[in-house]
Amino acid sequence: MFKYKKPLICIPVVAEDEDGINKNIEEIKKSYFDIIEFRIDYLKECFDINKIKKYARIIKENLNASVILTFRTKMEGGEKEITPSEYEKLLKNLMDEKVDADTIDVEAKIDEDVVKNLIDYAHANGYKIILSNHNFAKTPAGNEIISLMHYMDDLGGDIIKTAYMPNDFDDVLRVMSCTKKACDEIDKPIVSMSMSELGMISRINGELFGSYITFGSVMKASAPGQVDALKLKSILEGIDKACK
Repeated sequence: MFKYKKPLICIPVVAEDEDGINKNIEEIKKSYFDIIEFRIDYLKECFDINKIKKYARIIKENLNASVILTFRTKMEGGEKEITPSEYEKLLKNLMDEKVDADTIDVEAKIDEDVVKNLIDYAHANGYKIILSNHNFAKTPAGNEIISLMHYMDDLGGDIIKTAYMPNDFDDVLRVMSCTKKACDEIDKPIVSMSMSELGMISRINGELFGSYITFGSVMKASAPGQVDALKLKSILEGIDKACK
């Protein structure tokens, strides 16, 4: 029988420069978090290895949390255009420089060879991989969602993440149902969400279906539908008490 367990709360650091990074950190300290996501695609100088490394160290030292390093491509809702080869080079260079992160986000659909190379490279250098897929236009059919999750598992991702835009509440329910099915079939942490206000219930109740992490916000949300982290913590604690 499934036993409820509160999901981990991840807060994104979303800033253009060092001043913005420090402001994010001060606000995050007032809030609640289990994990930090450093969204490097928001940086003005997002291809500057030395600055990314410096900022990641500042985040790690000040927040003392597990960090996911993410360059979200324009194709999947991010801030910057980048080719698959540039994407691979950037992430490999950051790993070569021992960037202060525990997990590297890799988009599963950017290019299969690039994905395989980055997974192997990350594991060889002591990093975990969260394989992700984001669709800001629609929610795919259930069999497509499940098939993609198995594909990401087969590629060797350590954590499987999907996020989709719903057009109606049936889309939201389908994401949560597929998450539960994937958790039954895949022996790895699954992270899923339905975006926008319509999909907000998946960020609050998603763990009932197996979702491992939920994303909250402090200053600026990195995706539509993110809930303020302190409010999210309070809601999750209330559900946890009710389920015991």
